[in-house]
Amino acid sequence: MTATDPIERVLDASTAAAAYFEEVQSEKARAALFKVARFHSPDLLLLEIGNVAAKKLRRAEVDAGAAAASVTFAQSLVVQFHDDRGLAGTALSLAIAHGFSSYDACYLALAERLGIPVLTADHRLVQRAQGCGLGGLVEPVT
Repeated sequence: MTATDPIERVLDASTAAAAYFEEVQSEKARAALFKVARFHSPDLLLLEIGNVAAKKLRRAEVDAGAAAASVTFAQSLVVQFHDDRGLAGTALSLAIAHGFSSYDACYLALAERLGIPVLTADHRLVQRAQGCGLGGLVEPVT
């Protein structure tokens, strides 16, 4: 990669949710989005954002329009979605070997495949990845 190459990252649901909804890491997540030219993500991202939106709707933190718009927002950030089926085997291996959730492991499997880190607002994911020698696969929003 050269200085003129666009910055690419894997986008996870924690970052997309923090950028869209008002959360503790929102300001940092929004700033981090502007530093990246192209995002990749497993298809899983849209389901995870939908899950966050549904929870926030049930807790009356957002209305139905904002909940639906969160999925559109996340979809608009990603240049290329990757089929979860192609990531499942590696994700399972990472989950078993290192205790990641299958969801987190799916993002890590894509990061490993593409050779770019996951941009994440999930401090537990960062800590776990660093603790097992996979710190190069994650980049915390800062």
